[in-house]
Amino acid sequence: MTIQVPILTALLFSFLPGSWAREAVDHVELLDPPATFTPIHEESMKFEQPVWFSPVPALESVFVVLEHQTGKAWLLHKSGNEDRKTLFADWGEEVSNGSWEGLMCIAFHPDFQRNRRYFIKHEILIDGQRHTVIVEKRAASNFLTDSGEVSNRLLAIKQPADNHNGGTLAFGPDGFLYIGMGDGGPQEDPQGYSQSGQSFLGKILRLDVNNVPPDRPYGIPADNPFIERDGWHPEIWAVGLREPWRFSFDRKTGELWVGDVGQVRYEEVLIARSGENHGWNVREGWSGFKDTYRREDETYSEPLLAYGRHLGGSVTGGYVYRGTRSPSFQGVYLFGDFNNRRLFGLRQRDGKLDTIIEIGTAPDAPASFGQDDDGELYLVGYAGTIYHLDLSKSTFPEQRPLAKDAWAQRRKDVRKAAESVMGSFPSEEKRVALDVRIEEEVDMGAYLRRLITYQSEPVSRTPAYLCLPKKAFIDKSRVPAVLCLHPTDSQVGHQVVVGLGGKEGRQYAAELAERGFVTLAPAYPLLANYWPNLSGLGYESGTMKAIWDNSRGLDLLESLPYVNTENGFAAIGHSLGGHNAIFSAVFDERIQAVATSCGFDAFTDYYDGARKNWYYGKGWCQLRYMPHLSNYRDRLQEIPFDFPDLLASLAPRKLFINAPLHDSNFRWKSVQRCTAIVQDTYKVYQLDSHVMIHHPDTPHDFVHEMREEAYKMIESVLGKP
Repeated sequence: MTIQVPILTALLFSFLPGSWAREAVDHVELLDPPATFTPIHEESMKFEQPVWFSPVPALESVFVVLEHQTGKAWLLHKSGNEDRKTLFADWGEEVSNGSWEGLMCIAFHPDFQRNRRYFIKHEILIDGQRHTVIVEKRAASNFLTDSGEVSNRLLAIKQPADNHNGGTLAFGPDGFLYIGMGDGGPQEDPQGYSQSGQSFLGKILRLDVNNVPPDRPYGIPADNPFIERDGWHPEIWAVGLREPWRFSFDRKTGELWVGDVGQVRYEEVLIARSGENHGWNVREGWSGFKDTYRREDETYSEPLLAYGRHLGGSVTGGYVYRGTRSPSFQGVYLFGDFNNRRLFGLRQRDGKLDTIIEIGTAPDAPASFGQDDDGELYLVGYAGTIYHLDLSKSTFPEQRPLAKDAWAQRRKDVRKAAESVMGSFPSEEKRVALDVRIEEEVDMGAYLRRLITYQSEPVSRTPAYLCLPKKAFIDKSRVPAVLCLHPTDSQVGHQVVVGLGGKEGRQYAAELAERGFVTLAPAYPLLANYWPNLSGLGYESGTMKAIWDNSRGLDLLESLPYVNTENGFAAIGHSLGGHNAIFSAVFDERIQAVATSCGFDAFTDYYDGARKNWYYGKGWCQLRYMPHLSNYRDRLQEIPFDFPDLLASLAPRKLFINAPLHDSNFRWKSVQRCTAIVQDTYKVYQLDSHVMIHHPDTPHDFVHEMREEAYKMIESVLGKP
């Protein structure tokens, strides 16, 4: 589990099963009415960062609660007239309690009432080296405390970092002990432990603790899948997990359900089976991640569910509901997300996702779930409270059809996440009269080039170039219009796109005007001759000021009698202009086609994630971009939005991407991965072809061939002038 601060507060949407069963989920409806949560103990009995809750098999109405970093195990007595909390054991001196370390879980032997055996999992320092240990212990004869007898250490697994050490400990219906192990961190599994048969990391292990040979503390089940494979540990049962923080067995079917915490793109829910390879770090979700540790002819098992980071960032696996109080939830897997506290329910049919719905928002970050003897479910809130998860007033729906109009809500979700970093999009009160002023006009032959300013808001005027094809005047015809956004240029700024900067690959406003398009090229804040007072105008970023200026630029184009607005507008840009075009299209749906050149890669991939680029005033954190991003310097994966989210929210609009192989600013492989996610989204509309990506063998440039392709795409949407 990755313990993170909840950031994203986006809404959720409807989901199409069936044909979309092998794609990432972007839409989940909200259950009405949602689940309710009732604390099962008094406020005075709160726990300190609890991570586990389960019944004690030999005791009636008594539950064990584990505290993550104190190393304490408590008993919560629910029988009688008054709840009680008593200490079962304190392993604080043994348990390593780093930021992501601690006491993880407990598994009572199936014959606990007779043999009093139980097993715990936690981190420990051995000679200064961090290890995860699996330890066997015995309870006292009354089952109310640990016996104090000498422990039996089954495994001590060396850890390369202080995160991704989590995973559940549970006995399966076959009586064997299953152990979930994360990849060991720090990020991206750089040593490929998850794919290695010589490492316990990134695996599910399976041990026999009943038939123990004299030379080791546990036995190996005879049907373990890798027992006869050379170079592989025989304990391994499943491969390719990243952080299986919580898993559980369906008490009816025996299926093993796993919530596997993702890297930067997807959180996964899967049903694990013997011998399967779940892909990490070669794959994440259904997409490729890295080829470094890919083996020839390897088969990867697909997750049942993968959801993107706009829906959450740290999945907490739960249980398949087998209680009796809420019959419509029978067979529904209930789980949550630690980061944003959303809880979900999903139903599968024949191993494929059938229905998913958001069942509510937990009152606290869900570190784990619990299940009592009757199959009713509980939520372990990391802030200290255990809650009963009450579904009795709710009904789990039948299969949900796709509602394409839910994409309107999808875009709101991404905007809200972006605004949490960029600052709020201005209110409509700022759409004052444009008061366009012509400062200069030059006859360019086929078109007129005007330097203008327009009133973008009450106390701010924005300079821009407006190029008007003469044929629009002569023929008195209406022609399409394109917003042309310039790259970073502190000398000439927006002049470069109209041909005044001496750079051929930047003069797309002039070239499109030559083709007969009306083009508008606004200046970008805090570059060249445009220096608005951002804080005085109420902006938290230059990015949001640029978005607003561009939106007002579309107002200007709409006001011109010779502009055809029937098919909307296009936006095109290189470098700074490339991401400016994307941002503007996210906030203004009048933009129906986006051409972006050398404009982005994933935030976590930006210059390989080097820390020096995430200080205030550096890289993306400059005032003219998004200075609040500096708050995420050491936790880039927690940025509440990324380019896959932004691009996906543009669906089904057409998108052209130029990502050169030798771009010095943005990594083309990262762009490729982002685009693969976006194409998953476009498949909802059967419009995969609406996403066009090119990787020319060029540097950070918008070369002629790529510009021509971009112009063709724009013409296919807006029509030829």
